[in-house]
Amino acid sequence: MSSEGLLNHLLRDENVLGSCLDGGYEFIVTNKRVLKYKQKGSVFSTEVLHDLSYREITSLTLMKTGWSLKAAIIGTILIIIGLSSEDLRLLLLFGILALIYSYLQQKNYFQFKGPGLLASTSESEIWRINTVKATDVQSFVRIVRDNLI
Repeated sequence: MSSEGLLNHLLRDENVLGSCLDGGYEFIVTNKRVLKYKQKGSVFSTEVLHDLSYREITSLTLMKTGWSLKAAIIGTILIIIGLSSEDLRLLLLFGILALIYSYLQQKNYFQFKGPGLLASTSESEIWRINTVKATDVQSFVRIVRDNLI
């Protein structure tokens, strides 16, 4: 755990079990809850703290989104048109770019799920870990899942 300011927010009988970094935030798992913490600045510091008790979490799910279907269809059509005529070769380039864009729209992330608090879109986006392959994230996820049982 790297955030010393977070220690002020822990409960008296709360112990840190693990942590991971994602997008400038530190996710911390304790024996009582999961915290998302960020401290900005040193002189005029601002803290952002979100917390979630285990009773609010039903699962921590790996989500995988696919290609952007619209961009893939448009890209394919542009490629076909671009290949059909010498005058329309520029469309071939735009079609290839549309397919690349479609591919880049794929996302993998861990999503905290639960009733009530996590039902809104803005709340669920707060409780998302976008870095899925890092060792500290995988360890963090394992610890959270162990505490959900």
